[in-house]
Amino acid sequence: MTRQPTLKVKEISTITNLSVHSIYRIINEKKLPVINQGNKKLLPPNTVREIFESRAFTYKKNVKPKVINIFGMKGGIGKTSLATAIAEGSSRLGFRVLAIDIDMQGNLTQAFDKKDPSNKVLYDIISEEASIDETLIKVNSHLSIIPSSLVNSGLELYMSTKEIDTPHYFDSIFNRVYSQFDLIVIDCPPSVNKITTCATCFATTNIIPVNADTDSFDGVSMSVGEIKRLEKAFHRSGLKINYRIVFNKYDAREKLSLGIMGQIAQDDELAKNLLQIVVRTDTAFKNTKAECSSIFDVNRSAGKEDCLALISELTGIYDWVENSGGENKQSKGASEEVMVG
Repeated sequence: MTRQPTLKVKEISTITNLSVHSIYRIINEKKLPVINQGNKKLLPPNTVREIFESRAFTYKKNVKPKVINIFGMKGGIGKTSLATAIAEGSSRLGFRVLAIDIDMQGNLTQAFDKKDPSNKVLYDIISEEASIDETLIKVNSHLSIIPSSLVNSGLELYMSTKEIDTPHYFDSIFNRVYSQFDLIVIDCPPSVNKITTCATCFATTNIIPVNADTDSFDGVSMSVGEIKRLEKAFHRSGLKINYRIVFNKYDAREKLSLGIMGQIAQDDELAKNLLQIVVRTDTAFKNTKAECSSIFDVNRSAGKEDCLALISELTGIYDWVENSGGENKQSKGASEEVMVG
């Protein structure tokens, strides 16, 4: 992963609907740092944050950070790729991000090139063998990760010996670091157990990826069924679980892609929670994963554009652009046409 995470001025212009000239004017007026790369100027996270805040964007609206949980009961649908992109991309947009890997395979940890047998993991926090601060690993100036390893395979057995308040359990663990972060991104394993249930209840938004295959669609239906079961089980606590479905690895040339879209559209519950933004299939995901680099450092990438659009939707950037008026004024539909179409 790059030591100097950046975004291009043009990328910030596209996201905010500010002209490139206006962005440079803010940079010059505030004397913000930029990174020169040839004849291009790249913007580090602090500079992006200053630009956004100068236009009255609020990174954190509540004491608790926004929590995005990548959830799904089907493996191989690209959960870790999305979790990696959302965490990394958000940090480049100026958010202070905590990524939490709770899959014992540690794929998110590997994606950030932070696998190490000496790492403390979530099991160590829950068993009180380590503090959160002792577990955190810095990925870049705006992104930290709580890594995972096979040690987390003991979580289910350990938690079965404890009486826990499931809907609020993660809140009781992580509230001590709320002040350090604007956004928390969780990568869940494709299973239902106590730890994934806690993550699902904790999330501001659960993201359920779907691919162009019938097993993936069945996985979405099962995942939504599990969410409804949890809401019923914990109805006395007033639990309401928010979720959104995102089409991942989308290829408009595949007939099955349109078929799965049609199946979702026929189900009112699923249709109202389907994001209009899709993440297109892109070899850049595989290539950057193999190199332990970032899709956001690829010069041109459909996947990168889609992930920036997805992040803008999930973090409230699009709502801010839509409501800020003036030069920023644009509709979500227009944004999606630029980013996805």
